[in-house]
Amino acid sequence: MTTTLWPPDVAPTDDLVGVERAAPAATSSTTIPHSDPRLVAQRRPIRAWSRRDLQLLAGVGLSSVCSTLLIFGRLAPLSGKAGFAVGAFVTFLVLYAVMSSLTENRPAVIDRVMTALLVAAATIALAALASVVSYTFYRGWSAIVKRNFYTQDLRVAGPEQDLSEGGILHAV
Repeated sequence: MTTTLWPPDVAPTDDLVGVERAAPAATSSTTIPHSDPRLVAQRRPIRAWSRRDLQLLAGVGLSSVCSTLLIFGRLAPLSGKAGFAVGAFVTFLVLYAVMSSLTENRPAVIDRVMTALLVAAATIALAALASVVSYTFYRGWSAIVKRNFYTQDLRVAGPEQDLSEGGILHAV
C-alpha cells in the first residue's frame, strides 16, 4: 500500500484512504565556514592581447622556426616542407607552454596552448575551404562567363558537348 504525505497546511478530503499528514519540518540554518583569503584562487581577467602576449608570441615563433631550421638543416637528415611545418608547430607549442609557465599558473598555460591549437585548426580549415572554392572558380571560370550558362538548361546538352550548350537554368 502506498502512503501519500500531505503538507500540514493542505487538508486532504475524507474519501482518500491511507493518507497521513506530514510532520512539520524542523528549521535548520546553514553556516558558511570562514575561509582563509590566501587560499582563494585569483580570477584571471578575460581581456584582449597585451603587448607582453604579442612579444611572447613573436619570440616563441621566431625561436621555433630557428630551432626547426637547426634540427632540419644540421642535426637530423629530415626534409620536406610538410615535415618542417609540423616540426615548427610542435616546437612552437612546446616553447609556448614553457615560456608561458614562467609567468602564469597551470590553468593559464593550458588555456594559452589550447587557444593556439584551436587557432591553428581554424586556420587549416579555412585554408582548405578557400582552396576548394578558389579551385572550383578557377576550373569553372570558362563556363561562368558564357551567357548560355545562365539562360539554358541541360535538356539539349550531353556529356561530350561543348560549354556553349546547356546551362544551369534548371537548377535556378
